[in-house]
Amino acid sequence: MFEGAVGVKARRVGVFGAQTAEAIADTAAAAALDIIQLHGASDAALVDAIRQRFRETPLMVDANGAYAPEDFPIFQELDRLGLMMIEQPLARDAFEEH
Repeated sequence: MFEGAVGVKARRVGVFGAQTAEAIADTAAAAALDIIQLHGASDAALVDAIRQRFRETPLMVDANGAYAPEDFPIFQELDRLGLMMIEQPLARDAFEEH
């Protein structure tokens, strides 16, 4: 069992790449996931669709450096969705430039 820094005990963590919100939500529900993690640059509409179906499930985005400093408005959109975290939002060089 994984217990994160925020005290979330997780037996089942689902990591999803380029899939539709419906496919992610259906898989997450069928697997009774404790945490949902989305990989890549996720737009707010996709994350919002997942959040609507899983209001209490910890949800995080691992952007793998897909965003740039000029993408800051999407962070504001994602922030309102109550994410556990956004992992690695900027590439290393983008962070150093900023």
